Amino acid sequence: DRLQAGSPEWIALLGRRKVGKTSLLMEFERTLPEEGVRAVLIDAFEHPPISLDLFRTYAARTLDSVHGATAGLSFEALMAVDPAAYRSALASSPVLPRIPPALRPVLLDLPTVDLNPGTLRLLLDLPEQLAQAEGLHIVAAWDEFQELVTWSGRSAPRFDVLPLLRAVWQQHDRVSYIVSGSAPSVIRELVTSSKSPFFQHFAIMELGEMGREDAVALLQAGGLRGPVVQRAVDLLGGQPFYL
Repeated sequence: DRLQAGSPEWIALLGRRKVGKTSLLMEFERTLPEEGVRAVLIDAFEHPPISLDLFRTYAARTLDSVHGATAGLSFEALMAVDPAAYRSALASSPVLPRIPPALRPVLLDLPTVDLNPGTLRLLLDLPEQLAQAEGLHIVAAWDEFQELVTWSGRSAPRFDVLPLLRAVWQQHDRVSYIVSGSAPSVIRELVTSSKSPFFQHFAIMELGEMGREDAVALLQAGGLRGPVVQRAVDLLGGQPFYL
């Protein structure tokens, strides 16, 4: 409720694999009010192997979330298939004058712009800048965030992205952040270790299995009847994905 009302929050969503973290984020996006709040959902491992190009996708998806309906197209999809058409569409779009001037050059060159710390900082600041310009609040949810964490430490990119994320995010007043993933121990360490750049920044939200009564109701709503319902719950517990 606080997120949907635009209250800035940082939440680490923890739970076992297949317990429904991604589904919860998608349902949150589906039930957002039509006005005032936008959601940007991104999977840190949706375009393997992970690289800094992930932040191009994040910026384009943010642009779509705020301005896609006005533009009548998906900047993210256009960038993926035809970078030249992306630039042309954005340059001629009625949304370009509504984008803060400092961001226009990097967004026009988004498909090929060098992702150095300066340009990456601008892209990470995009949600806040668009939210301020449009009077919105944005919820940015990063699923499989542990992939970004382990990649940052393992693959030695040109610079450490995690401190940069923290430095930019903590300046935002109109953007909430959710991180989740299928390696809860990594996410927990990220938000609780004093050695982490995100130490004490996130509130932890534990997502557990369904209670027995709800699990039975779920199966019955799907048309199952008789002893098979109780037997299924006995075998599978309250794991919603497998139920």
